[in-house]
Amino acid sequence: MPRSDTLLGGRPDTPVTSYRLLPSGRTGLITAGVLIVAAMAWLITVHQSRSMTGMTNGLGQVGQRMPNDMGLLGVLAMWPPMMTAMMAPR
Repeated sequence: MPRSDTLLGGRPDTPVTSYRLLPSGRTGLITAGVLIVAAMAWLITVHQSRSMTGMTNGLGQVGQRMPNDMGLLGVLAMWPPMMTAMMAPR
């Protein structure tokens, strides 16, 4: 495997020098594609945030009590194992 300084012609390995290694047409297409996908994601997010009526179609309807409501003892019994499972290193 060649060293990075030979690939870059002795220049330092920075994001700018790596960016310049790509052909300009391909770089432009990749950048445009990423920007288009990001814009579409933002538009979808804004649209979904304006119509929050879909939030009432789940288990709990607005103004109704959840059928699986958990009491204080249930929360206290569930919390330590959940936190241990989430925070323990793997």
